[in-house]
Amino acid sequence: MLHSKTNIQALETALCRICEPIAFMSIFPYVYYMIRSFEITSDDRQIAVYAGMVTSAFAFAEFSTGVIWGRLSDKVGRKPILISGLAGTALSMLVFGFAQSLPVALVGRALGGLLNGCRLKLPSPVHPENTSAHRKTTGTSVFSRPL
Repeated sequence: MLHSKTNIQALETALCRICEPIAFMSIFPYVYYMIRSFEITSDDRQIAVYAGMVTSAFAFAEFSTGVIWGRLSDKVGRKPILISGLAGTALSMLVFGFAQSLPVALVGRALGGLLNGCRLKLPSPVHPENTSAHRKTTGTSVFSRPL
């Protein structure tokens, strides 16, 4: 029974871990066309600049709040931060998905980075707590793998 509980916890943690890269990279195939649909400009080079702004808004916002989320998780615990981070990512993807203008798209992406409390806390600190001694090698390879 212990192995099945450990396996379920590892699966749940791995699913949380994969949400951030999916949220970050899922817009790459269509962001250019989304910006073009806003009809801001007809110049392809300008559309690419705006697409870069939208794409980087997430990473910059996440970088700006990573330490804050880390300190907050030390105070209130990891699970509430993970849950709020996943909820924030879902909310930001909805805002971004329904955006009909560049400012709303930028806010949606930045919101995703600001509310993403999942990124820095999962890779290293989780696996020693949920992995038995004989499975730490596997746990390390799963949770430390950069995505």
